[in-house]
Amino acid sequence: KRAKVLFLSQGSSNYLCNGSGGDFSLPGADFQPLHSDLVHESADFWDPWQQGNLRLLPPPWICINVLMVDFTVQNGATRQIPGTQRSLCLPPGLGFEPEWMKSSHVCAPAGSALVRDIRCWHGGTPNLLPLPPPSDLIGVQHLGEDAGYARPMLNVEFTAPWFRIPHRDYKMIPRNWWDKMSIRGKELTRNIVLDTDQDPEDWNLTFGKAWLEHLGGAQVGKAVTG
Repeated sequence: KRAKVLFLSQGSSNYLCNGSGGDFSLPGADFQPLHSDLVHESADFWDPWQQGNLRLLPPPWICINVLMVDFTVQNGATRQIPGTQRSLCLPPGLGFEPEWMKSSHVCAPAGSALVRDIRCWHGGTPNLLPLPPPSDLIGVQHLGEDAGYARPMLNVEFTAPWFRIPHRDYKMIPRNWWDKMSIRGKELTRNIVLDTDQDPEDWNLTFGKAWLEHLGGAQVGKAVTG
């Protein structure tokens, strides 16, 4: 099956993939404050005269989250506030959020794809599942569906044909992997290919080790920057 990303009313297939990765939530994780992944003050689109705003444009950046497990109220499903991609206000802090925002969970079965405009307000919710035994927290390989307590999801991100922020194109695809991709795959990912080759096993171990060191004792974190 071939997935297509539709940028409504933009009439071009020249969008680009600018990164992928994922995140997870473990038992004990609390509310994450509502936030937008693309603020209007972004240096590349900041208008000091306040005559133009990134919020007024068509969707510049789409994130597709793939749910690896069932997302429920109990395991820390993401909450999403509909319609806020056009809001010119800042999200309320946790202490000022109305209850309906805190309960705007996106509950869906494993394998679902959550397509979102990254300007929308969103945030994590508490993972209420029982704490796992310490031995299960040794490596990222335990954060999958078999663990039963984690809430993992993957993501891939695309930018519209007219939108570019080069410093947020995360180069992550080893050159020898990219060389084996289809012509269309190479077109989509041309801005995130590395200049060097990398052995797949070494690549995964490098990222796993780096993120374990980065996370330390944290219970919510990115698996790979994206």
